[in-house]
Amino acid sequence: MKGKILLVKTAIWVASLMMVCVSLHSFGREKLSLDERVKAQEAIERVYYSHRIWPKENSDAKPPFEKVVTRAILEEKVRAYLSCSRSVELERKHALTKKELSDELQRMKSTSSNKAVLDEIFSALGNNEILLEECLARPAIVQRFGLKSSKKSISAWDDNNAPKLLSGTPNTWSPTSQISCPEARHDHMAIWTGAEMIIWGGIPAGLSPLKSGGKYYPSTNTWVPTPDETGNSAPSGRTGFSAVWTGSKLIIWGGESEGTYLDNGKQYDPVTDLWSDYGMGGGSPPSARKDHSAIWTGETMIIWGGTNGTCLANGNIYTASTDSWSSMPDGPYPHSGHKGFWTGTQMIIWGGICNIEYPSVLKFDPGTGIWTIVPWYLEYPACSIGSSVIWTGNKIIEWGGTGCGGFPNYGSNRGIIYDPQDDTWVATSTDNAPSSRLGHTAVWTGLEMVLWGGARFINYPPGEWVCYNDGARFNPDTNSWMPISNVGCPEERAGHTAVWTDTEMIVWGGQDYNDEMFTNLNSGGRYTAPLVPCHSLGIAGAPTFSSIDCTSLTVTWDPVTEANGYDLYRAEVDDCTAVFKVNAVPLTGTSFDDTGLIYGSLYLYQIVALNTLCGLSSYGPCTSVVTAICGPPPEVATGEWQEIAMIWSDATSLTWPVSYSCSSGYKVFMGTQAQLPNLINSEIDSCVRFESASESENVAGNLTEDPSSVEGRLYWYLVGGFNPYGAGSMGNATELPRELNSSGIPCF
Repeated sequence: MKGKILLVKTAIWVASLMMVCVSLHSFGREKLSLDERVKAQEAIERVYYSHRIWPKENSDAKPPFEKVVTRAILEEKVRAYLSCSRSVELERKHALTKKELSDELQRMKSTSSNKAVLDEIFSALGNNEILLEECLARPAIVQRFGLKSSKKSISAWDDNNAPKLLSGTPNTWSPTSQISCPEARHDHMAIWTGAEMIIWGGIPAGLSPLKSGGKYYPSTNTWVPTPDETGNSAPSGRTGFSAVWTGSKLIIWGGESEGTYLDNGKQYDPVTDLWSDYGMGGGSPPSARKDHSAIWTGETMIIWGGTNGTCLANGNIYTASTDSWSSMPDGPYPHSGHKGFWTGTQMIIWGGICNIEYPSVLKFDPGTGIWTIVPWYLEYPACSIGSSVIWTGNKIIEWGGTGCGGFPNYGSNRGIIYDPQDDTWVATSTDNAPSSRLGHTAVWTGLEMVLWGGARFINYPPGEWVCYNDGARFNPDTNSWMPISNVGCPEERAGHTAVWTDTEMIVWGGQDYNDEMFTNLNSGGRYTAPLVPCHSLGIAGAPTFSSIDCTSLTVTWDPVTEANGYDLYRAEVDDCTAVFKVNAVPLTGTSFDDTGLIYGSLYLYQIVALNTLCGLSSYGPCTSVVTAICGPPPEVATGEWQEIAMIWSDATSLTWPVSYSCSSGYKVFMGTQAQLPNLINSEIDSCVRFESASESENVAGNLTEDPSSVEGRLYWYLVGGFNPYGAGSMGNATELPRELNSSGIPCF
């Protein structure tokens, strides 16, 4: 029954939007009514809402769109961008042009890294040009123009010159737009909602932490700022705070601001674009602290641990349905700077800087209120700073960082895999692992951990920092590493954030180190990772050659393990750096017939094995081959001239088919039958009736208007091919009579 109701509602909504699209054929964009704009905004918001993540831990079903996004919310968004549009046009003293609106749509299409969602938006608007320009392009343009505070043309701020993206191609990078992006910062937070990445907080070039942020939409490669103005105030700027995503709201809590520990926070709704208070229904929040953990169980947020100058072992539980706080049992040991994960039934507390004396993993069951202590794996440091720690859905993987022994922070390339089901530990392999580092990021794709960036302190003393912009993928099932491409990746950095969107990793912000100082960044990149298990690709070998002809040959190679395709490269000079790809699409077999070559020439061939699902390639060695040489001298000739049968095409012209492929030209001889031996040996030059001037190969001959032929006589014609190496043997003599009576014998 619910499905039928949903179908009816969807049908009504689609029909209503269709009426809007039809009406636009009769009215210009200046006639687009508020109601039409609101319906278009609703269509856009429905697409985003359908992609927002509703955590699997949530016991309630995702609420219907109509309950969350009201007409008032949609109308307010429309009025806001129309108001901005009027302000922009007053400042510029002219309206936005159709070209500016059209260019903005083109920017979105050419730089989108989630074309599927963008296509959904276009389709939701009926692919109607006016709706797309007015209700998708216009809001984006006026938003960024307002932030630029400039009277320059809109086109000065567009991304039309941005490189085309390899959307969907595994193991590739593309940049995030810097238009209207948040202020440069590090140590901020980032979460992925399913529709957008939300950035908030962090430390700018100054000392005071930020309370600003932004929403990034990879489908349109567009930024929208989060509000922080009076009347819709974001939480105060802070460091060491926590953030969780509930499926509808981002909840910020705790932290430190200019030396003061905080016991408050706010929640942000990306649909309404509003911050609001929470926890007003009763109970007390945890005491003020920073560097605590926060996990979302589906119904509650559990805050635990941290420090207020002293490491803490307590916390409280926030229940969203009652908007209230409740107490929880203290843990056995204090932890700060640790990570918290939710398994579905238990909270796991991992790492930190306060558990050196009692190294352990802690488990808490909120149903029973019981804490469990799991002894630490003693062959791995219990205290790590700047490491990455991720939850795969059933395991914890920690990698890198540095111990808590103090400065200098050299960084490590060690890691550990922990299985909480049976409390087992496995060290990560160091074979092909990234270089030692800390301050990097790691995300879980569902198959692999993707690690990127970070920094390391080197050359101590006196020492200096070096930042990285490389990374690797780690497969815990095979305990193996594979490097990721760094072509087109963002600049080196540490202290940045990374989120996984189900198709790509988005990194943003952080710091680079140059000239003995750190510089905050407001740039980022999107990395498309493989969505299938990837293993090491075998090494491509040298090709072999067969059926070597004057202008063609067959290239053959051995199959390569894990390859699902091949590229064939060729160079026409003895230089492997000059190779170019021969095939237009990856080859699925292990042989290729290469044609159109030049006889007697040297070529280099190289096989590149591909795994297109994983974005891997393996280059074989360059191997040389020489095509056959045609014609004299006899000792290097590789074939005989084929016999040529000639026919009269009309009364005065003679044609013959293409001769042997190595011919670059032809000679035609004519004489009597008695003179055939001499003609074949080319001893009577005066009998040459035709000599082609063309140096191209495979050209059909054509002898026209032979004035020496006499009507009524019988002639013998012979054709011979030649090339720069000499003349080839003659073809068979061909008898061609002229039908009218006359006299005369040619060549004598």
